[in-house]
Amino acid sequence: MNGTVALWYSKTDASGEGPRKLVAEYRKGRPHGTKRSWYPNGRRRTEIEYADGEIQSAAAWSVLGKRWSDAASRELAARDARDDAAYLASLDDIVHANHGACEGDAAPVLETPEGGRAASSSKTQEPGSLR
Repeated sequence: MNGTVALWYSKTDASGEGPRKLVAEYRKGRPHGTKRSWYPNGRRRTEIEYADGEIQSAAAWSVLGKRWSDAASRELAARDARDDAAYLASLDDIVHANHGACEGDAAPVLETPEGGRAASSSKTQEPGSLR
């Protein structure tokens, strides 16, 4: 997968859109660039810089907005990286199970296992694949 992955929480506001959960850049199936995540209340949760899948720097905040230590931020970033890989694999399984529904140039918007929404955007993505 190459491109941007964006996830939203399932709770929707008046516009019908849930609060953003995560925005991350991928290159060759690995995180590359800035990954940002937010709590359901809209406060920032993490900001992590990646280079070819490796964490370069990490910052994290509590749900009340207090900055975490560098060590705690890196630990959370490593845990999130493992969780994100498993989650994206589950989304890829959904795409493969519904291959015909995802053909064309439009980026698929999927209902996620948790009831949220996910979108993937990429010029080099093969139809029906997030990998």
